[in-house]
Amino acid sequence: MEGRRRQGGQTTRATGLSLTGSVCAGALLILIFQAGRGWAKSRGPTALSRDSQYAGSQACIKCHPDKASALKTPMGRALALPQDADVLRVHPQLSFQNGRYTYSIFTTAKGSDCFVTDGKRTISAPIVWAVGYGNAGQTYILLFGRHYLESQVSYYGEAQALGITVGHTRKPPRHLEEAMGSPLSESTLRLCLDCHATSAVREGRLALDQMSPGIGCERCHGPGGAHIAAVAPGHLTKLQIINPGKFSAAKITDFCASCHRTKQDVAQFSVPGVGTVRFEAYRLGRSRCYNPDDSRITCTTCHDPHRPRDRASRSYDARCLACHDGRSKRAHTCSVGTQECVTCHMPKVRIPQADASFTDHWIRIARPDQPYPD
Repeated sequence: MEGRRRQGGQTTRATGLSLTGSVCAGALLILIFQAGRGWAKSRGPTALSRDSQYAGSQACIKCHPDKASALKTPMGRALALPQDADVLRVHPQLSFQNGRYTYSIFTTAKGSDCFVTDGKRTISAPIVWAVGYGNAGQTYILLFGRHYLESQVSYYGEAQALGITVGHTRKPPRHLEEAMGSPLSESTLRLCLDCHATSAVREGRLALDQMSPGIGCERCHGPGGAHIAAVAPGHLTKLQIINPGKFSAAKITDFCASCHRTKQDVAQFSVPGVGTVRFEAYRLGRSRCYNPDDSRITCTTCHDPHRPRDRASRSYDARCLACHDGRSKRAHTCSVGTQECVTCHMPKVRIPQADASFTDHWIRIARPDQPYPD
């Protein structure tokens, strides 16, 4: 696969190295690198023909200015060029030590590069994309020779520092080239970008020349060219656009699960224990109260994809009480309280290697003395 060719200080030995393996799947736990398969039967709007014309999010916002904030959310900034990544701008120099290897990420006006040295030799690779907004973490896709790599080190938001990427072994690598990162096959890169960018995949193939970093309007609603052409003269009967807001409860959860993970992903990647907390759709489906036919409990019941996530626990109480209002024999009222329901029933779970905590979407009576339910 071809890409940017700025090589930094890469050595001759590194240039000649063949990197054709599969990426370490465990790294996907924190940054949702691969797309879900199985439960989600469709990849959504991106699985369209080459004739479908993308208009760009700015064209959408001209008629839908109230949705502009979606581009500023962590999802809207799930992928960024290094010059647009806030983490790299705020931290122009980051470093980390793992055994005899020293990692450094330097950001200048010319770009961002990852350096690794064993004290005798130093190799480097440019950062092509920053994956993840950075509030939880951010991993980097590097161009090493002619191959894309997932960086061996990632930035973690709570620590505001580099650490070993989730899923990568903490044992010092065998040699300098291995220390740079894990190779990304074209199929893995395709799945990664399809869930972190817009118009990255056309007819099952990478289309990097058409890709827009981050989740823009057309990643969920489909290419907007035909829609704009239809509504411009006032033809409002055939809008020529996908509207997930009108999906059934089961379909909207399935739609989100195509990137936010499923039971099949747990089995495919053999993910153990607390690692599954990042598989939100899978965890939600384990909830006793989950009903695929009930529109009161879907992903979008609590999460408006066009707005930043509300971090105030009380803001979700109304959603809980829509079912647990005392009128249903199945949905019992809470004997403890009526405020901040999620603090007890959707507890935060810490992933030690990621040095970060995540909300567990398995809704339940969670007791502190109980082990994490897998």
